[in-house]
Amino acid sequence: LATVETPPAELFSSLRQTFARVTGWSLRFVPDDDANGSRPAHKVSRGPTTGTFVAEPATSATHAASAEKPARAEFVQPFVQEINRLVADLNCAHDALWRREAELAAGVPVVSRADEHLHLAERLSAVVRSGAEAVGCQAAAAYLLDDATSELKLRVGWGLPRERWLAPARPLRGALADLEALLGHAVVLQDTALLPHWKCPEEFPAAVCVPIATPSLPLGTLWFFCDESRDFTPEQTNLLEIVAGRLAAELEREMLLAERVRHKQTDRDADRVLRWQRSRLPQIEPLVDGWQVAGWSTQAARVGGQLLDWSVLPNGNLALAVGHAAGSSCEATLTAATLHGALKALAGSTPSVGRLFTQLNDTFWISSAGDQHAGLAYAEIEPETGNCEFLAAGPTHGLILSGDEIHALPPCSPSFGVEPDLSLTTTRRTLRDGDLLLLYTFATATGDGDETPIDARRLGEILRTHRHRTPHECVSALRRELGFTGEWFPRDATLLIAQRRG
Repeated sequence: LATVETPPAELFSSLRQTFARVTGWSLRFVPDDDANGSRPAHKVSRGPTTGTFVAEPATSATHAASAEKPARAEFVQPFVQEINRLVADLNCAHDALWRREAELAAGVPVVSRADEHLHLAERLSAVVRSGAEAVGCQAAAAYLLDDATSELKLRVGWGLPRERWLAPARPLRGALADLEALLGHAVVLQDTALLPHWKCPEEFPAAVCVPIATPSLPLGTLWFFCDESRDFTPEQTNLLEIVAGRLAAELEREMLLAERVRHKQTDRDADRVLRWQRSRLPQIEPLVDGWQVAGWSTQAARVGGQLLDWSVLPNGNLALAVGHAAGSSCEATLTAATLHGALKALAGSTPSVGRLFTQLNDTFWISSAGDQHAGLAYAEIEPETGNCEFLAAGPTHGLILSGDEIHALPPCSPSFGVEPDLSLTTTRRTLRDGDLLLLYTFATATGDGDETPIDARRLGEILRTHRHRTPHECVSALRRELGFTGEWFPRDATLLIAQRRG
């Protein structure tokens, strides 16, 4: 059990008095050093000491405080064990709270003050100067590691000649004092003339070298120089290590501010892409007599490769499409935009659905380096007759609910861009009054297919339960039954339902 602060002394005193009054026994805290095998295993702590509470035979004072006859030992001992357990749990709660508050403190955002007029160089120089003057040194210098961790370059200094800034970086190899400091040990050179092998970087009679480091990364070394041979007390060395820590904090803060600015720009760009994607989603149902259409699409990442579209073609047919582009969120977004643009340009100008898919695949095969893949489920419907042509490529699917019968439409080809030629077989069906057509895709944001495919039979059963409702209500029912009702979804999903109503 961790050693943490126990309840206040007055609470412990009150516990002892109440225990004595109720049981007629004395309650005493026994440290671990006085442990014996008969004591309970639940340890508690008082300040820096861990141990357990034990019950002892009544004293005269206990008899005076107790109005009842002392309880028997076999009844008191379980009581004491539960007291130990409760106090131990309280200690754990205090320790968890102490740790959590520190974690919350680390979550405070790093912000740049509007009145922060001092340049970073001035702030760092002020830090090292204050540390040097506090211990009676006449100069100080911070040497930071390069990206290859092979050289140390003077980055911050005070009390040094200006030409020192023009000096080349010092090699880390052979710099024993710097190497020792980077291991986490302060190096005190009382007389640098007697200790030339430590390689003091400046000609001063005495020096101290301390590490500059974050909890996870060494940044360099901080030297303090004195113009006379002298020793440094442990208190002074500790103070200089604190100064080095302040220097590391300033450097880390500056890096975090730069990172924050970069992330804010990235977030703004992602928001613009998200708004652009949403603006391309169809908002108004197609004006086709006897047909109702509804759809929904979501992405696990902020942006991604989902596609949802419906339109009325120049020949009057109703075109429905859902798609999924593979790759990371940015790559998938660009690939989905390519697919959507090509679909809009080619749909309605090709003699058949099969020819449309061939041209879409040619577009991906010719224009990419083989790393852009996308799937598409596409249906073209003659509104008057209900005749439907369907094709699916990649991780996209379709099904028809006709009465109580569920017909899963077969997938026809791999994703666009995988092979130069597609072997296509168009599925043709006639949708009658009340029939539902569902086009859908479920895939992870970076996957090229369904990692956990959803059974078409399950989707059909859900639709059959709600087949007398509107397509909008059917889409809501599918989302609810499949768990897509919160603000975050584990994978990409797109649903599109078209229903014929005579």
